[in-house]
Amino acid sequence: MTRPAAISSPRPGSDSATPEKYKQEMARHDKSQKLKQELTEKNLEANRAPDNAEVRDRLAELCDALGKSELATMWRRPGGSLPTPAPN
Repeated sequence: MTRPAAISSPRPGSDSATPEKYKQEMARHDKSQKLKQELTEKNLEANRAPDNAEVRDRLAELCDALGKSELATMWRRPGGSLPTPAPN
């Protein structure tokens, strides 16, 4: 009977095991979390003041930074956060 191969951890000195790479990944993660938190806060602010152009501009910047280009485009349109009114 053959024994299954052991799962090995990365070798010391390999790219995936370096403390520097870990620090870079953690910094990237922290930055992303902060951007997402601000995005949530600005969304709430936009709900309270949908005609505030400064809030919409900041939301567009945050969306760009998070790779959400379609949402960024929406926020850049005047009144982009407002729903389209239903026809009468």
